[in-house]
Amino acid sequence: REVVEARHGYSEASRPFQLLLEVLADLPQPRRRDFLRFVTGVGGLPVGGLRQLEPRITVVRKVCDDDPDQHYPSANTCFHFLKLPEYSSRQQLEARLDAALAEGMDGFFFN
Repeated sequence: REVVEARHGYSEASRPFQLLLEVLADLPQPRRRDFLRFVTGVGGLPVGGLRQLEPRITVVRKVCDDDPDQHYPSANTCFHFLKLPEYSSRQQLEARLDAALAEGMDGFFFN
């Protein structure tokens, strides 16, 4: 919680942000590494751990023109932004995040 912040459409109390924190807490260590790589572009932590990561990981609202459940999260690795749609449930968030971590690690897209 102290290393991930909510901004640009989300607050610390926003349901999607809270659900993401729950999902991240439940991820096994290898998947947490995948998440770090997805958001930052690197698979390792700086000396001193996650608290030393600059900039901090920032979760921002991904605006979708239609059903957010049909969209995947994306990242801006330069600024460590996770662009997260406002999913309808934890299960939907888990499924879309899992797919993004599995399939979206090696592409470079503008979004």
